[in-house]
Order: sequence, then structure tokens, then C-alpha cells
Amino acid sequence: MSTNIVQRTTIIIPKSSELQFHEKVKIDKAYSITLPSTIVPFKRQDRFTIPIARILKDVSYESHLLKILKDCYSFRLQFSKLEDYDSSIFGDVASPGLSVNFIPQIADDSAGVYETNFNKTITAINQELKKLLYADINDESVLFNEFIVTPTALKYFEPTNEISYSLKKSIEDILEKSISTDFQYLEISYDSINNSDKFMVQFYWADVMASEDLIFTKKQDYKTEVGIFTIEEKLTNVDNTGLAGVRFVLDNSDDIVPMKTSFQFTPRHRTLLDISYKNEFIKPIGLHPKYKLSLHNEKSETPLQPPLLIQPANLIPEQADSTEYCDLVNNLDVCKLYLSWNLPKDFFMDKYQLKDDRMKETGLNLIGLYGETNLELPNYLIKKWGSEALFELNISQAHLPSSSSSSVPTFEIPLHSRYSKPMQNITSFETKIPYPNLFWACDLTIPIETFTSLGAAFIKEHGDETSIILSKNPYSRIISNFEQELQVLQKSPFHHKFLGFESYFDDNTVFYHIQPQLDINSDTNNQKLTFDLTIPVADLNDFNNVHIITLLVVMFSGFYILKKLFH
Repeated sequence: MSTNIVQRTTIIIPKSSELQFHEKVKIDKAYSITLPSTIVPFKRQDRFTIPIARILKDVSYESHLLKILKDCYSFRLQFSKLEDYDSSIFGDVASPGLSVNFIPQIADDSAGVYETNFNKTITAINQELKKLLYADINDESVLFNEFIVTPTALKYFEPTNEISYSLKKSIEDILEKSISTDFQYLEISYDSINNSDKFMVQFYWADVMASEDLIFTKKQDYKTEVGIFTIEEKLTNVDNTGLAGVRFVLDNSDDIVPMKTSFQFTPRHRTLLDISYKNEFIKPIGLHPKYKLSLHNEKSETPLQPPLLIQPANLIPEQADSTEYCDLVNNLDVCKLYLSWNLPKDFFMDKYQLKDDRMKETGLNLIGLYGETNLELPNYLIKKWGSEALFELNISQAHLPSSSSSSVPTFEIPLHSRYSKPMQNITSFETKIPYPNLFWACDLTIPIETFTSLGAAFIKEHGDETSIILSKNPYSRIISNFEQELQVLQKSPFHHKFLGFESYFDDNTVFYHIQPQLDINSDTNNQKLTFDLTIPVADLNDFNNVHIITLLVVMFSGFYILKKLFH
């Protein structure tokens, strides 16, 4: 089995720059290719695949990342910038900030020792992750917020906009090359549960401005594939992406020659362009912020639903009325609208309040709330980083503002801020909350099974029993359409389904992501994906006054009660 590192670099250039860009590509057939510097921004994804045996052999055990991997069955680290960027082509979706999901590997899981070994493993991973993410912190007393337990993994999250030097160094040691940290997205993953012996590192740059030439050279124990593509508009829509261009393969066997390549792929994660959401916190914010989300449809003549449900008219059988067909598909619950949200420990949700029938009547259905849900503890006594919530949103039950001329479905989610430790000369502090992730999740098996059953019933009623074959099914073309989508779903060259919110859904699910309406940050000219909230906090200078006033009130109240009792 090969132990080579495989690097695949995919570059997406604008169609208008295609000819000029390709003319300047320099090829040394025996050694390298050079891509020209350009003033036109392009998109770039680098994916490195490394056999885990190579890492265990060549990387020092001083690597904090390696020590973590050694104690995990599965591991996924995702870092996504806190500013908005276009990820629609490669389908890299993560909550803004740093997320770590993992499944620990327990050496001995037999009865009687499992809990002890589990705690030892978690403690070890906790310490190594602290060193990996906070390399410059040598003080062992510094609190590292611990993991929460979700249905599929243990999880750590932090709304940060940069990675540590220690993490950067660990990646460089494994890849055996230096890396820059100006990327918008980073992913590190390893999965031994599904018999994968590969370790994967992935980078994504949304807008690269190459001020210098990009040089790719042949390297011992490395296989590099470089693809330069443009988007084929005729083959591209919300559900599919078509690419055309050239590829180069750099290894130790053959000369480097350009290979014309074109293909179409179906991403699991898709971005809706005509539907968006506006989110805000209702003012005044105070200790009990209320989050408000409203859906907006740019094309008011189309339904507020993912395009998967809107099948082409030529696929609808003559025997079925198109209106009846649309009603049928909508009632199948093929697609459901979800909101996934990571909340730092400064805030919490009251699960009892959210599960109240009055909340469900507003279209808000709490599916799961994982992590720190204690209703009383202040934030300085919370050990875990916070909590993760998953909601199902029912548009038909959503609030429709009477002041609006159009139907704008609106949802409100109550939050609560934890009491913070009093500070000297400070009455409030600022904290960040990342935007939630809003998406439709669509199960492709539901329409396949339903239309197969409907078609069989139709054949039984109208067809000749001796010729009941699939081609007689009036819904066969629709069934085939969904089946083809299901088949190609697993073959995306740019994304793989793994730990994180997508692991809460099965492999037959596609996601349609709804983008937020953004405000531009005046300082950086970036569109940020976080809320900056101001939370009240007690001022230590007021301690004596509060103490004396409280004591006087208690004494007066006690005296008043005694007076009434013995009057």
C-alpha cells in the first residue's frame, strides 16, 4: 500500500480570464508547472490525503495533534472565518469559528473499567487539545472549557477568527511543507470507524489574489494533482455544478502534460440564492435577549421551499394534475427547515420554556439541546464551552407580522445570559454569538418510496396484470430523477459527510442552506457572521452600598413581619 501524500489543488477562475490565464501557464514536463500571478481573484481548494501509517511513523509523538488522533476513532476539526465568504462550489459548511468533534477510543471497554478508562482518555485529549489550540499559554491554571456530549460525538467550539501557532506547526509537520493562514476554511479529519486509513487536511480560499506565481513541483513521496477550471453556466444550477478546464498530475512516473477535463457533480450542501433570512436581537437586550429571525423570498411568485420539490413539468405524468402533484410532494415532509446554533457559555436556553406548547404553536420545535443547560449557575462556574441547539421550524405556523404587506414568516427564540463575575469600574462587557446555521434537510428516499407505491397502485388499478413493469409506472421518470440524485450524492469530489450537525441526518439527505442578510463592518469592510452583544455586569465599587442596602431591607422586612405577628 502506497504511503505517498496526495495533494489535490482545485482552482476556479472567472470565465472572462480563462484564455489569458491558460496562456501564461508554464510547464516543465520533467519537473514543475507555474501558474501566473493575477489581479483577478479566484477560488482555491487544497486537499491533502495522507495514510495514517505514514503519520504514525514519521511524525514525532511531541505533536499534540497526533496524540489526540491516537486516542480517537474519529476526529474532525473545522475552522471557518467569522466573516462571510462564498462556499457554494465546494460545499464547505461550518458554524463561524472553531469546531472540534471526535469519538474517543477506549483501550479497554469491559465492564468495571470502562468509566475509569473513558475519563482518563477524555482528560488526556482535553489536555492535548488545550496545548494544540492555545500554544502560547503555559500557565496550567488557565481554564480550558470542556467538551459537550452530542448524539454523535463529543464537541468543542469557540467563536475565534484565527488558529494557534501550535495547530499550524502540527499541520506543517504532517504535510512536510509550510502553510499560510489566510484561508477562509480549514478542515482536519480522520475516520477509522468506516475503515478509512486516511488522514485528510483541507484548505479553502474564497478570493485569492496571487501577487506572485504559484509553483507546483514534483516531490519525493508526493503525488500532486492541479486542476484549473471555469464554471460551465449551462451545466450549473442550485442542484448541480459543471466545471471544465485542464488538469496536471505531478508524480515520479510520467511527464507533466495538460489533460482536458469537464464534469458535473451534485453537492450535498447547496446554497439558495433567492431565499435569505434577516436576524437580529430585539432591543433592549439586557439579561434576557430575544432572537428574531424572518425569512425573505426574492421571488415572491415561487414557493418558499427548496427547488428539489419543484420537479420539471415534463416529468409530471399526464394522469396527475400538476397542482395535486405539488400538494402531494409538499405533504410528504421530504424537506424540513432546521436551525442549528452554537451558543457560548455566557448564554443558555431554557429547555422547559422551549418545549412549552405555546412555543410549538409559533412554529418552533426544539429537537435537541446539548451541553450546558443549567439554569442557575453563573458563567464563571460553567466548565463546558456552552451548548448546541437544533430546532425544526414550521413555516405554516410562523408568526406573520400584521404590519408587513407581504407574508414574512418570523420566529423568535428566547435566550438568557448568565450572571458574570463582578468587575472593578465596569458595568457591562461585550461578547460574541455566531450566527445560526439555517437550512432545509431533504430525505431523498421519501419521494422514491412514495412514488413507487403510488405507481404500483396505479398499475394495479389501470394496467394489464401481465405487463406490470417499471416503465408502466406513470411516476417512473420522477423516481429515476430522485434515484440518480441519490447515486451521485456520494461521489462529490470536494466534500464528504462526517461529524458535525450533518451527522444528525442519514446519508440520503441533501442540505439547502439559507444565507443571512449581512451588515458590512465599517472597520474592516467585511460582512461579519457574529452578533456583538453587551451584557450587564455588577460593578465591585457598588458592593458595599448594595451590601448595606440589602441588609437594611432585610432587617426592616423582618421587623415589619414580627410587628404584624405580635400586634
